Amino acid sequence: MDVSGSKIVLDNIIFENPSDKAISAGENSAIEGSKININGGEIGIVSKDLSTVLLSDVTINDTRLGFSSFQKKSEFGPGKITIKDLKMTNIESDYLIEIGSSLTIDNIVATTVSNKVIDQMYGKEYGKSSK
Repeated sequence: MDVSGSKIVLDNIIFENPSDKAISAGENSAIEGSKININGGEIGIVSKDLSTVLLSDVTINDTRLGFSSFQKKSEFGPGKITIKDLKMTNIESDYLIEIGSSLTIDNIVATTVSNKVIDQMYGKEYGKSSK
């Protein structure tokens, strides 16, 4: 599910082996929801370019990268992800968070990982190439 400039609510959704990202919010989108189950795929949940993702009761299994939050386009700003009640198993990397963007899991703010997350995304390390 890839949205741009949108506001959506997700409830009781199962993503089974998405080829790239299960949930991707971009260009000032807002995604809220609960009971989200992601099984397989490259990346679980992404927020970029002034987007916010607020989810509860989230399960992510067998995924290369659990979360990523960053700024891709200069005309926008950082991404924000807030998760409550998270369960993750068999994840290669839990998260990739750019300085200025954020990930909060059960009221604990994740440490930023890089100032150039975009260099690791889009087929360079995680996800599919956008070329």
